[in-house]
Amino acid sequence: MQLRRAARSLCCCLGAWRGASSSAEAPLDATPLSRAVRLRPYGVVGTRLEASGAMVAEVPPPTDGRTAFVDPAGLHHIQPPGGPSGAGGAAGAIYRFLGIADAPAFPAAVVAAVTATGCAKHHEYALPPGPASYALRHGREAPAPAAPVGHAIHVVGPDLRVGAPTWDGAVAALATAYRNALAEFDASELPTLRLLPISGGIFAGAFRERVPRLTREALDAGFAQLPEATQQRLLSRELELCIFAEAEFEGFVRVGFHPDAGYVGANR
Repeated sequence: MQLRRAARSLCCCLGAWRGASSSAEAPLDATPLSRAVRLRPYGVVGTRLEASGAMVAEVPPPTDGRTAFVDPAGLHHIQPPGGPSGAGGAAGAIYRFLGIADAPAFPAAVVAAVTATGCAKHHEYALPPGPASYALRHGREAPAPAAPVGHAIHVVGPDLRVGAPTWDGAVAALATAYRNALAEFDASELPTLRLLPISGGIFAGAFRERVPRLTREALDAGFAQLPEATQQRLLSRELELCIFAEAEFEGFVRVGFHPDAGYVGANR
């Protein structure tokens, strides 16, 4: 009996140790990019999924012609015979906002540029009337522009469910996607970018619980691959990391992304 109790006690201790080793991670040092990026408690089109399950229009959507936002595109949707109409999740919401949710194909320039995982392409869309008045319908005092446009940066993130990648391999694959998305934003010369965690949903696979740290490491690594002049231009612009689900927000704070003071209070 005493032996069995001792064995149970040892198993409990080992279980606790394993749990601590998987959850306790070394803190990440601040970098120029992590200091520049501002964490936002809403998705790239301005809505937030609250912990209660309610959907809230947090800020006006990016219709001002000055803001680019990242679309986590699937390669099978970008390349024929795919098209926007089959997309769901974050990409599907973005395509509805852009007015292309029922389109049979993406613009030719996007199809030509986004041919593999990690590729990215910026494209300007003329928005339909609905998104232009979105802010007003939700009680926001933000007049829509006369000819609203949406600047999407379509980028294909890696499917981390495939091939059992190591942590370093996952970071490297994601870094390529972030590097190319940042390069497209730089070339657009727009002042503001709304990023999101690429491969942060079901594509995260075994890394699903570590997406905040994966995002932080990959974003830093992708940024470091850019030329120095590009890095400096990016740091002088407004970079936002948009977190759609309220329940996930604090995880990104813990890995060193900084929200504005008002946003922190609203999400704790």
